[in-house]
Amino acid sequence: MPTQNRYREPFLEFIPYLSKLDMPTEIVDRCRSVFERCSAMSPEPVAEIFISETLTDGKRKYDDLMCFSANYCVTAKDFTRQIDIFLLPITKRFTNYPFVDGDYVYNEVRCDPGFVLLFKAVGYNFECMTRIFNKYIEPNLAPPE
Repeated sequence: MPTQNRYREPFLEFIPYLSKLDMPTEIVDRCRSVFERCSAMSPEPVAEIFISETLTDGKRKYDDLMCFSANYCVTAKDFTRQIDIFLLPITKRFTNYPFVDGDYVYNEVRCDPGFVLLFKAVGYNFECMTRIFNKYIEPNLAPPE
């Protein structure tokens, strides 16, 4: 794992989280680069990040990088291969569809027409997903119909 002095603030505070995900150095470097772009797009300082991930045949796949502030989520879809970044106000009403699929749990959160946030988590990351989901998404869920 890279040493902390290799990265600049505010990314430094997320290194312990990424370390617990067993993220290889090259993916951490990519995460830092994408995080800087997401931070630049965010109207507010990024307070927390979440890496959506799955486990297939014992190998982790890191999907989306989500950067949360008080009122926004800046999401980089499929951040390890491309950079498609979206800014989403999180004060809108969401609809949640929780799923369990094999080794991982995920929540499919639908918001603006055609936009879906996929919270996928394995192991330790499930705790992080639950905490972030409860803090940023749950207060904005649409009431059940």
